Amino acid sequence: MKNYTIGILYLLTCPLFLLAQGEDQFLPTELKQLTAVTEPATLRKGFFKLGLDASYISVKRYYDDQGEKTLFPGAMLGRASYAGIHASYGITDRFQVNSSIPYMLDLAQSVALYYDPLASQYYQGLNEENGSGIGDISVGLYGQVLQEKEHIPSITARATLMIPTGRKEPANIQEDDLNIFFDGATGSGEFSLAVDLQFRKIIYPYSFSIYSGFDYGFGGYKSAWPGEEQKSFKSGTVFYAAAGLNFHLNEWICMTNDFYYNVIGKAENDGSLSDVIKWNFNWVPYIHFQIKQLRLAQGFMIPLTGRNVAADPSYILIVQYIF
Repeated sequence: MKNYTIGILYLLTCPLFLLAQGEDQFLPTELKQLTAVTEPATLRKGFFKLGLDASYISVKRYYDDQGEKTLFPGAMLGRASYAGIHASYGITDRFQVNSSIPYMLDLAQSVALYYDPLASQYYQGLNEENGSGIGDISVGLYGQVLQEKEHIPSITARATLMIPTGRKEPANIQEDDLNIFFDGATGSGEFSLAVDLQFRKIIYPYSFSIYSGFDYGFGGYKSAWPGEEQKSFKSGTVFYAAAGLNFHLNEWICMTNDFYYNVIGKAENDGSLSDVIKWNFNWVPYIHFQIKQLRLAQGFMIPLTGRNVAADPSYILIVQYIF
C-alpha cells in the first residue's frame, strides 16, 4: 500500500516539475546579456542601455539620374562622418525612451579653375567646407503594441523626433579672390519626425524583422551657401521599408543583415519644388560580439543601387553596455 501511495504522489507532482523545467527562468543579469538576436523589441523595465557609435564614409561617387555610379564632377574630396552618444531606458517592459547626441565630422574640399582672358591664363581656387560640431539631437519613444508569443511576432510602434540643434548654415567665412574657407552646416535646420511600425519574431538561433514608415521634415529658413540670403526650405518626405535577417554564429557572436529601401520626396526651396527624384537600396551587414553586458558591433552600409544619392559604402562601429 505504501508503494502505491508513493507512486500516486509521483504521478501527481511529476507534471509540475516538468512544467517548471519548461519555463524560461532568467536572472536580471542574464536578461541584460541577451544578444541582438534574442533581446526583446524594447528594453525591459528599469534596464538602461548606453552606447557610443561612429560612422565614416569617403565621398567620391554618386548614382546619377540614370542610376549609373559616377564620380563627383571636378577635383573633389570629401568625408561624411560622425561620433555619437545614444541612451535608452525601459519605462516598462513594453515602453522604451531613447535619446541621441551626434558630433559631426564632415569635410568637403574642391578645386576650381578660373580663366583670366586678359592674362590668358588659368588660376586655381580652393573651396573648403568644414562641418565639425554638434549635430541634431533626437528623442524617441518605442511602444510594443503586441508582445511576442510562440506563434505571434511582436509589433512595435516607434517615433523619433529630430531637434535642429546643429549649426544650420555657413559660419566663420574666410575668402579672397580665389579661395573660400568656412564652417558648414552640422544640422538640418528643421524639426523632423520619423514614425514606423516594426514586426519582429525570434526563432532561435534566428530572428526576423520587417518595418516600414516615413520621415517628415517640417521646414524652416536658412542660407545654403556663404553670402546667400536666408530662404525657406523643406526637406522631402522619406518613405522607407526594411527587412532584417539575423542569426547566431555561436553563443555570443551573431550577424545581422538589414535591407533598406528609401524613396526621398521632392524638396522645397524658396517655395519651389525640386524636380530631382531620389531613391536608394542599401544592404547593412553587422557582426556583433556579446561579452556579458557589453556589446561590440561592426558593420557597413553598402549602397546596392539608387538615383541621385551617394554611392560609397560607410563603416559603422557601435559599442553598447546595458546597466
